[in-house]
Amino acid sequence: MQSLIPRAVLFKATKPDANPPWTLDQVKIVFEKAPTHIRSALGVMLATGLDPSDALELPKEAIQDGVVWDWRNKTSHEQAVPVGPLLEAIIQGIEPHEAPTLLANSRGASWTYSGFAASWHTFRQRMVEAGGIQSNR
Repeated sequence: MQSLIPRAVLFKATKPDANPPWTLDQVKIVFEKAPTHIRSALGVMLATGLDPSDALELPKEAIQDGVVWDWRNKTSHEQAVPVGPLLEAIIQGIEPHEAPTLLANSRGASWTYSGFAASWHTFRQRMVEAGGIQSNR
């Protein structure tokens, strides 16, 4: 019987979801508990759909006339994202800093991808241990 079912279907059906989506309650918990510099980065990613590398490199000048203009690293295409009420609130909540990028780390410098990944991993692990979000392991 198994030979009639494509291997990819069998594999997919038995493979656990590596990155399960969060519930709205989990999103609220993360945004309530996250330090401002992490919350701002997550918020920009959430509101724009940008990959972390794109969001972290976004220059301050990318926001013009109510639109975020970005060059997507993955697709090598320009993308325009309207600044709606959610993104506007997130942008207003970003602490002032001297970095040329919209987002900055706790020292006010531009994020590096590895720096954000390390900070996010540490914060996320604390949230998992506290029961705020599920582990993906």
